[in-house]
Amino acid sequence: MTTTLRRADRDTPVATAPIVLGLDLSLTATGYARGDQYGVLHPPKAVGLGVERLDWTLREVLELAQGVELVAIEGYSFGSHASQSRAIGELGGLIRWGLWRKEVRYVEIPPSNVKKYATGKGNAGKPEMLAAAIRRLDLETTDDNVIDATWLRLMALDHYGFSPVEMPQLNREALDKVKWPRLARRSR
Repeated sequence: MTTTLRRADRDTPVATAPIVLGLDLSLTATGYARGDQYGVLHPPKAVGLGVERLDWTLREVLELAQGVELVAIEGYSFGSHASQSRAIGELGGLIRWGLWRKEVRYVEIPPSNVKKYATGKGNAGKPEMLAAAIRRLDLETTDDNVIDATWLRLMALDHYGFSPVEMPQLNREALDKVKWPRLARRSR
């Protein structure tokens, strides 16, 4: 779905929102949000573990990223899942490499920034993220992977001036702490 902004004094489009894919990477349940599409990528059991799973996830993500102008990826959470940190790092690196290789721009957003944007607190937990999504968004899911991916996508849209929801200024301060890439200006 492309959001078109129109001038108040006439029905002429002045700009279109960038197509953004939000990704909450995981080895077992990668959440994604793109336009009106959202969901979770669950590797089939036949894929197994290790390199096969990384390859499957990369292929699925690259398919979702076709035609997007920006992928908003949740950054690494250095304080959690120590036993899986190497595999998560491999997945994150592989996804970033794949996007770079396909010339798809991406931005990495630290988890604390996503939480601050969604709730106003950089240390919010999953229940607070869900409560914020219920309060502000029209999502038909309670999956925390999808919720995180949706917040990532909305942060990018907000930064580029196309937020479909109004966020408090306190929450929007999280946008200032992200190194956003320049996108090509588009108009219709």
